[in-house]
Amino acid sequence: MDNKFINTLTTSFSDPNFTWENYPRPQLKRDSFYSLNGRWNLSLKSKNTTNFLGEITVPFPPESSLSNIGKTLKKGQQFIYEKTFTLPQNFNM
Repeated sequence: MDNKFINTLTTSFSDPNFTWENYPRPQLKRDSFYSLNGRWNLSLKSKNTTNFLGEITVPFPPESSLSNIGKTLKKGQQFIYEKTFTLPQNFNM
């Protein structure tokens, strides 16, 4: 599987190390919000094998250059995202 990055007009001035941490729809804001944007582990599952691909920057799709992955799924494959996090004590569920 070759790395084939998809770029857009904004790719050249976007920073993959900066991800949006604000609530996406301020007019419909909830009591508690925790952003899961940032670095995640990404693996590729094919039939009976799972291979670690590296870290992906969320919310960017795996095909984009901003994700740092540049991979597209083929038939029968799945991406597995993994991240460990702890909610703040004052998080209102």
